[in-house]
Amino acid sequence: MPDSIVDFFIKHWPKLTIGLFVVIVIVWGTVYMTKKILHWMGRVNEAHNKCDAVDNRIDNIVMPKLNGMDNTLNTLSTTVTAFGEQILSEAGGKDFVDNNLEILLDEISKNNVKTALDVQTTAPMVISNISNDDKFTSIKDFLYKNPQYKVKPEEESVVSLDMNVITNIMGIYLRNKYLERHPELDPS
Repeated sequence: MPDSIVDFFIKHWPKLTIGLFVVIVIVWGTVYMTKKILHWMGRVNEAHNKCDAVDNRIDNIVMPKLNGMDNTLNTLSTTVTAFGEQILSEAGGKDFVDNNLEILLDEISKNNVKTALDVQTTAPMVISNISNDDKFTSIKDFLYKNPQYKVKPEEESVVSLDMNVITNIMGIYLRNKYLERHPELDPS
């Protein structure tokens, strides 16, 4: 019997060697691919977790700010409130508009405004566009130093200030200045 096994191996050694080689290659390939698949599944899970973290940050940080911006943009009134006047003065926005009034009015006019609503929409954009000017630095410094502005010093209630809030307040003031010069646009 052992001779028959040895004879069998001697007769069929090329086929057996090739078969063994194929089995080894298949096993090695399977192990290699399994390791790669597990590696990439880990990377996908890691990316998924990072996306969840970003999604949470968007929900908890960015969306409230965007909602606040939306509320700020939707509350443009026809006059600056007393509180808005206070912020406008303390931030230096009133002086900025008054000192650069001709430039700012020209910028609004360049937008071919035809109605008071056009002026209302354009004025904050004009302020925002000029906010990179060196003259605007003191306003940015005020915002940096006062991100939470106390309504009244003796009270605990605060209002969040940022570029959107100040450009909208300044935009209302600028809009009113423009409409004073162009009463034909004011429907009231």
